[in-house]
Amino acid sequence: MGAQPMGILDRILGRPDPRDVLRMSTGPDEFLATLGRRKFWRSLDPTLLAAIVRNADGDMELLRNFVFISENYGLVENNFLSFANDPEPVFGSPALGCALTLCSLGSDLCKQCVSVKDAEQLKLLLGNADIAFNSSVLCDPLHLEPYFDMACLYSELMFNKQVALEWCAKYKIAEQRLLDTPDEKLNTFHVAAKRLIQDPNAAMQAEKEIAAHAPDLLKGLPLGEEKTMSEIIEDLERRLLSS
Repeated sequence: MGAQPMGILDRILGRPDPRDVLRMSTGPDEFLATLGRRKFWRSLDPTLLAAIVRNADGDMELLRNFVFISENYGLVENNFLSFANDPEPVFGSPALGCALTLCSLGSDLCKQCVSVKDAEQLKLLLGNADIAFNSSVLCDPLHLEPYFDMACLYSELMFNKQVALEWCAKYKIAEQRLLDTPDEKLNTFHVAAKRLIQDPNAAMQAEKEIAAHAPDLLKGLPLGEEKTMSEIIEDLERRLLSS
């Protein structure tokens, strides 16, 4: 997935300019109404957008960043719409589909950082990765991978110990919330993630179940490795606290 700079063709086709987000309404209700009239977004289920706005809990910067990163990388028209219009969503819910897409984008941006030499370009990639992971959490707070990825991003690439520790703590809170949620209120993907936490020995079976439906989702996931995300987070937290 690459960035989509605005050009003459974009304006002719009526594609929204991601920079417009800076001028969008300052209140959640007004923001939602504006987004609901915006090209591509207006074709999404209003209840999906309303849930995402509620998840932001009034954090307008988080919402603006979500809209910006989604439009800048063409995720709305190329990904989100297909999730929203799928009567039997592979991902369990449109919100989870959006979260997985944003998380995958964040991972791709982090991988690009390895070969980037220009300091400004590296800063831009890291900043966009941060936005993508945060936006993934915004779409589906029970999806654990972006919490894990943010802890790794700030401990391995952005070198901010305090922020990395904060994301370790957020991961634990989200994991406990997932464990406390009854299975009947979870989609299939989250039930599989919950089972993996409860029974780490079931990792290989969970991996097979996910692979049967969406093999691309396994890219970058620690499923099937010797340690679970929970164990890696514990190790990372101990290392950060001792450094």
